[in-house]
Amino acid sequence: MAQTPPPAPHLSLEEPSVVAPSLPTTADAPQQHIIRLNFPEIAALAQHERWLEVVCACENLEIAVPTSNDKSRLLVTAPMVLAYLILDEIPPAYFALKRLPAGLIESPLPQALFALLASVSERKYLSVYTRLSAVVAIAQNSTIVDVELGLLLVAMAASFKTVFQKRTIELLSRAYAAIPASQATAMLNMPVEVITSTVTSWTLDTTQGTFVPSVVLQPSVSSARPSKIDVFEYLASGAAHLESTA
Repeated sequence: MAQTPPPAPHLSLEEPSVVAPSLPTTADAPQQHIIRLNFPEIAALAQHERWLEVVCACENLEIAVPTSNDKSRLLVTAPMVLAYLILDEIPPAYFALKRLPAGLIESPLPQALFALLASVSERKYLSVYTRLSAVVAIAQNSTIVDVELGLLLVAMAASFKTVFQKRTIELLSRAYAAIPASQATAMLNMPVEVITSTVTSWTLDTTQGTFVPSVVLQPSVSSARPSKIDVFEYLASGAAHLESTA
């Protein structure tokens, strides 16, 4: 009589316990994880002051996570806004903020950036530096902003301040033969002695209390040089705001 064969050994259909890790995709990973995964690239570009590439990286990431309502969305929007400001592109910076979902747009950091944008676009030189300081204060508050984002924003705010001051120096140098020292200190947020040692193209006339530009500077950000009328109107607007707050 034939014998019954022994039962076949049990074969496990489970995957091995050690497998190669796989990168998350937009289909299976939370959107905030995708943002955090790509944030170091944005920070690295900003560290090397590659502002246009910062904007492109942020825009591409924003497209990849269009519905993110998580706080991590600010890791994309806030650097994009400051990069646009450094590039002197106010409208796209504004619309980047407006694209934030309702739950985030009313939070402290976006509101501080909205205020800064308003001051820059309206040539309110005195409040630009005040509102930039407010952005920095929020960035340094780890209960409001992620630490890694805060560190990046503080560095970018310093870059924007330097660029904004340089841009203002160029405008003043092309618009005026002599700049009252009091107006220069207000518009640059620098004391007279710092302007004297830093702005080498200006000479301080102590008898008149004015700075006299010795060199007409070329624009550092935009290759298109505005007309004398444009420059005058831009500075006149800023000067009017200064006089109204004096």
